[in-house]
Parts: sequence; structure tokens; C-alpha cells
Amino acid sequence: MKYKISKLKIAATLLLFAFIVSAVISMVYFYSQVSRTVSTADTGLTYSYHYIMIGDAPNTQQWQEMFDAAHDRGKDLGAYVENWGVHLQQGFTIYDQLEMAIAANVDGIILSGYNDDEMLALINLAVERDISIITLITDVPASDRGAFISFNDYAIGKLFGQQLLELGENKEVEESAGNLNVTVLIDTAGDVGLSGMIYRGIFEAMRDFSDHNVEITSLEVGQVGEFEAEERIRDLFLNVNRRPDVLIALNATNTVIAMQSLIEYNLVGQVKILGTSVNDSILNGISQEIIYSTVFINERRMGEKALELLHANVIGGESNDYQIVNVSLIDLDNLQSFIQQEERRLENESE
Repeated sequence: MKYKISKLKIAATLLLFAFIVSAVISMVYFYSQVSRTVSTADTGLTYSYHYIMIGDAPNTQQWQEMFDAAHDRGKDLGAYVENWGVHLQQGFTIYDQLEMAIAANVDGIILSGYNDDEMLALINLAVERDISIITLITDVPASDRGAFISFNDYAIGKLFGQQLLELGENKEVEESAGNLNVTVLIDTAGDVGLSGMIYRGIFEAMRDFSDHNVEITSLEVGQVGEFEAEERIRDLFLNVNRRPDVLIALNATNTVIAMQSLIEYNLVGQVKILGTSVNDSILNGISQEIIYSTVFINERRMGEKALELLHANVIGGESNDYQIVNVSLIDLDNLQSFIQQEERRLENESE
């Protein structure tokens, strides 16, 4: 019997060892694939620095805009910048990706993740190994990261509040039971940014609009994909008792879904959309007066600034605790001037 137990222990140990070896081989293979991409991505160019960007949504338009800008700026600084998550074919968590980046000994990381103990420990481990970290959008303030860059949540809230005030004063929405009913779409019920600074900005801008005239609620639409968001927004619009006068969307995806839902259910004009971000669909929605306005977050500037902060930290140890990228409002009044400005920018970049 002792002999059988010993054999079982040996077998279990061998299985565990095989699993560890397999994991290490997978990580090495993954990085070899990424490294091969680095060496062939820009023929004829060599780089002195290797930076990566890790985000919880690497395929979204907002993230892609930031990455494209950081990648372009990196060329000027002799740095190759990668959108790390898009290389992964398996479901590695953001923590796994950060561990892989540390093991790969890259020069620096631009990180948009979560503020929790596991993330804090990994950031501090990276810094201990001389890998600079810049946090983007979501900060981990207790960590050793070199800098944090984001847009101004409070300013976004004030812009939304000013739009609500305008809608209420001009009576451009159909009021229900004397109230201006507003629904804010959020990813998760624990969205700290929304419940904090954005809401604070909204109410600060609406101090002259008495509390009994406006009712603001939130609707969690989830982070798993567009399908769930479509279902939640559809149910909201089709329920007459819950349908808001104004819908506030905090990202480009939900702004576009809300616009498409209004069209699909023939509700254009019955619900005003206050959106976030800019793309062709959103600008077209404003021109057709389906979207009332959108908050423009300059994602390209955020990407450029994040890369510049990271590079300064890598080459000179420079740190900057907090950087803010300003936001602005786009509506029907200034739509054409914004489009013309963007066209001029693209022309200048192509020269």
C-alpha cells in the first residue's frame, strides 16, 4: 500500500511538472511570436526601445485610436509600441498579460486595467525590475507607477449637466410627470468614475435646475459585448414606463447602439441622446439630429501624451503624478467646424 501511494505522488508530481513546463513553453512561444512581429513590422527601421500597451478592451475604437497615436509617436522617439492584447489567441487575463510583459523584460508599459491589490503588486514588481509603468484612464495611485493620464471625468459631467439644463429650459424633451427623466448607461454597477466625478459634474452644472425637476438613474449594460448592450437598451426603449427623456452613453459603442435602436424602433425625437466619443456614425447621427450632442475625448492626444510620459520616465526617470486631457462638446452648431478642423489635421499628418 505504501508503494502504491508513493507511485501516485510521483505521478501527480510529474503531471504538475508537465503542466508548468507547458505553461512556460506557451509563454516563450507567445513572446517569440510577438518578438518576430517587432522585428518585421516596419522594414528597414530599428528601434532602441520596446514599449507595449495593455488594456482590458484592446479592440475597441477608443483604445485603437490611443494605440495608433502612441505607435506613431514612438517612431519619432525610436521606440516600437505594440497593442499587446490583440496578439493573444487565448483568453489571458489582463494580469496574465502584465506578467508576460514583465517576463519579456520590455522597456515600458502603458497600462489601463483595474485598481486592485493584484494589479498594484504586479505594477510594483515591474518597477522593481526597471520596467516603467504609466497608467491610462484607470489609475492605481498606491502603486509605484511613474504617471497617470486620463480625461477629466468632472468636466465630462459638467458638459452633460449643461446639456440637460439646456434641454430642460428649452423644453425640447417630452417631460413625464413633471420630471426630466435621464438614464445613464454604465458598464458595471460598481463604476466608481461615474458614481463619483461624472455625477458630481452633472449636478454641479444643474444647481439652478431644482431636484424635483430631474431624475437621473443608471442602467448597467455590461462589458461582455455589444449584444448584451443592445438587449438592455432595446428593453429600455420598448418599456414605455421606463423609457427616458434623455439617454447618456459614456462610450462610442453604446452611443452608436442607442442611435441605431432609436431608428429601428421609430423613436427618433422621443429620446435625446447625449453621447461620448467621435466616429463617422456619431457625427452622422448629430447631422441628422438623432444624437443631440457628444463629448469629444481626444484619444489620439491621450495616446501621444501617454507615450511621451512613458519615454521620459524610461530615459530620465521623470515622473508626473497626474496629467489631464481636456474634453469638448460637439453638437449641431459646431459640427461642421469640427469636421473641417479634423480634415485639416489629417491633411497635415499625411504631408
